[in-house]
Amino acid sequence: MNVADIAGWFAERITIDHIICLAGLILLACWLLRTSLGRAALADSPPRQNNMPSYMPFIPLFIWFGAYSATVSIIEVLLPNLHDWWKILLSNITLCVSGLIAIAVIIFLARASFAQRLKGFGLNPKTIPRDFFAAFLNLLSVWPLVLLMMILTIYLINYQNNESFPIHHCRQDSRSS
Repeated sequence: MNVADIAGWFAERITIDHIICLAGLILLACWLLRTSLGRAALADSPPRQNNMPSYMPFIPLFIWFGAYSATVSIIEVLLPNLHDWWKILLSNITLCVSGLIAIAVIIFLARASFAQRLKGFGLNPKTIPRDFFAAFLNLLSVWPLVLLMMILTIYLINYQNNESFPIHHCRQDSRSS
């Protein structure tokens, strides 16, 4: 077996998902080693003074899922004869809009609760471009863990129900509209 055969074998089996997960695992491992398994990650960060009650972080979550659930239920009651793809589209639009509302509520609550308003929350509009790159690296480093949790969730659902997890695909009609 020569180098070309080995490269061909890897090219057949390795996908971009594997490469992204490998890069994320390397970043996560470097961070864990540099911060003593995360224990020293926040050692030098200043405390953020706030007067937020302990129940307040749950308010945007309840708004997000409550608005979504209520709107989807209302759509199902008022429009029962919709095609499946319309129901899925309206459900996704509702989820996005309720998510935007939850983001607005988070920003409002942070502005009202933290001592330095949004800067005390860690959101400084002047540093957004620099923070965007750091956020991308954070996402890349936790992506393998997110995929692992999704795989474990599907595995546990399959184990509990003893059937395969249904994945719905939108189908187009063969007729042109």
